[in-house]
Amino acid sequence: MKKLIFLSIILMAFFFTACEKEVITPYVAITGNFTNTPDPSAGFWEVLIPDGSVFMSPKKYVVNGTSALFGDVDETKSFMELPSPVFEPKIGGFTGGCTITTVDKDGDELIYVGEYFMFADLSNKTYLRIDGGTGKWKDAQGWFNTTGQADPMTGVNTVSGTGEVTEPK
Repeated sequence: MKKLIFLSIILMAFFFTACEKEVITPYVAITGNFTNTPDPSAGFWEVLIPDGSVFMSPKKYVVNGTSALFGDVDETKSFMELPSPVFEPKIGGFTGGCTITTVDKDGDELIYVGEYFMFADLSNKTYLRIDGGTGKWKDAQGWFNTTGQADPMTGVNTVSGTGEVTEPK
């Protein structure tokens, strides 16, 4: 009986020391207002429309704006890339993947990866996951969604967004 109790204690000790402690990562709210301005120097995608016409979609945008958590965006280093625009007849607009890199005043990057939808009235939505970065954003994770409206004359897209991100280091 003593051997059984002793063996049970050893097994329990082994079991509890073998378990890793689950680390809960705190998330904080992130919101912001941004403008995305086409960067003509990056070129344009030629997107075929069902009526046979071609829409010239900028490959890259300059990002500017501010967020209470992130601070002011350094527009000289912040950008959005749209590598795969397609016309989507179901929404009468465009959809595709996008990658956004915002750089804060300290030079730290926060990277967002996801999908955008631009509707016939030039209103738009993005659904993004936060995918790391550099500096205090190195291991950042979370999500960020935006709604916006593009100006048909300039192509400038004004958006507001909200989400959650792991607390910066």
